[in-house]
Amino acid sequence: MLPATFHKATFRKATFRNATFRKATFRNATFRKATFRNATFRKATFRKATFRNATFRNATFRKATFRKATFRNATFRKATFRNATFRKATFRNATFRKATFRKATFRKATFRNATFRKATFRNATFRKATSNALPLCQFRNINS
Repeated sequence: MLPATFHKATFRKATFRNATFRKATFRNATFRKATFRNATFRKATFRKATFRNATFRNATFRKATFRKATFRNATFRKATFRNATFRKATFRNATFRKATFRKATFRKATFRNATFRKATFRNATFRKATSNALPLCQFRNINS
């Protein structure tokens, strides 16, 4: 079975529950009020994808790549990111609650009003993150 490719696809109020995406590509895809619950993304690529008011609950991202992805008003609750790469990703008003980042890499990521509560970072790397953005974030009960 070939990996799925979603080019310029728009998902409105879509629910991805217990879904598994292996090597799926989401290019210029838009997710509005989408819910990812117990979804698994392995080696998935999100290039220039936009997530607005999206919810990620118990979602797992393994070796996923987010290039120039934009997250606005997104909520990550108990989401797990392992070996995930965020390149030039933008997080605006994003909330991370009990999210786990293991070996995640943030390169040239921009954070605006992001909130991290009870998040866990293990071997996470922040490279060239926007310098004036981090003071605008709230970090509470962080484990590292």
